[in-house]
Formats: sequence, structure tokens, C-alpha cells
Amino acid sequence: MTVGTVSASRCAGRRSKRRRQGRRRPATLRAAVGDAIEAWRSWETEHDIYDGAHRELVRFSSLVLKSLTYQPTGAIVAAPTTSLPEMIGGERNWDYRYGWIRDASMTLDALWIGACPEEADDFVSWLHGAAGGHVHEDRPLQIVYGIGGERDLAERELSHLRGHRDSRPVRVGNGAWNQTQLDVYGEFLDAYYHNVDRLRAPDGQLAHFLADLADTAAA
Repeated sequence: MTVGTVSASRCAGRRSKRRRQGRRRPATLRAAVGDAIEAWRSWETEHDIYDGAHRELVRFSSLVLKSLTYQPTGAIVAAPTTSLPEMIGGERNWDYRYGWIRDASMTLDALWIGACPEEADDFVSWLHGAAGGHVHEDRPLQIVYGIGGERDLAERELSHLRGHRDSRPVRVGNGAWNQTQLDVYGEFLDAYYHNVDRLRAPDGQLAHFLADLADTAAA
């Protein structure tokens, strides 16, 4: 299958108009809904740059992936839901409302093909802050962080809730936060490399963080 590509020049200056102009606070719920609709239509119009195979599917996928971004911090969540079961009545009901490094890195690559996003800089800034600005063998990169940069995502069950179609338990948090998965270093660095021409030049702290990631992965 042939996949359409997008040159860096085609995305130059595509910072969202609404972000440049600043956000306004709607006065009513109806106004807020209208504002949200306007925002999504504006984003779709400004980022409609893909002209390859399966164009409509790529456009729709770009909207879905964009909807997983948390604008205040730049985090990209794996899903906006918790405790939806893999099988009705089953127990594999996880909370995915967090930023997994692997998933988010792949999302950035997909958004670049489909939409020329400004999300890459925001995501890098979020991860830099969530990791505390540096990593090493004694403080490795986590595989997942909270959307506000939270590190401890201890999992608990909400036993008073029935869950989707009686699929218990309902969970908040995700026990995967303290797992070790070494591929996340490469996933993030690969995404950074592919987007480097569209990212701001790293300052000293970010450059040190990127070097830490590479050194820790190689250790």
C-alpha cells in the first residue's frame, strides 16, 4: 500500500489559529458546545493536508488521535476511558486514561502523516517534565505517566460501581506504571528523530534529557 507523505515545508507555520489567538471562556453551556464544534472544524480545516491512499480514513483517524491529546499539558492518552471490558462480564477492565510513551510516540508519527500537528513540541515538553528532567539507571523512564505528569498511578478498585454491563471490577489507576519495558527509550527517541525538523531546537536541559535517554538505553 502506498502511503502519502508530507514535506516539512507544507507544515511550516501551521500553528492553530485558535491557539495563536488564545482561548476564550464561553458564557453558557450552549456556547461551550458551539465553541467545541467550531474548534474541531477549524482544526480539521487547518490540518487537512494528507493527499494519499485512503484519504478519508486517514482524516478520520487523525481526528480520533487528536482527540486523545490533553491540551493543557501535551500528554497523549491511550484511551479516554476506564474499565471497558475486553469481554462482557470479564475482569480485564483497565484504566487507559494515561500517557503511555510507546503509544504516544506512535501517535505522533501517525499524526505527522495525517495532519501536520503542533502536538509534538507539547508532548516532548510533557514527557521532559513528567520524567523530572533526567533519567538514569536508578531513576528509569516510566512506561506511563499521568496527564499532569503524575508518576504514582497506583491502581485501586471501585467496588461500589457495577461496571459496564456488570463487568467488574471498575478500576482507577494502572498497575503498569512501575513495570520495566526498555523499548520505550527507543520508541520515544525514534519519534523525536522523525519529527526533529518540526520541533523547536532543544535547550540545554532538554538536550541533556535526550542524552540521558540514549545513555540509559545503551547501558
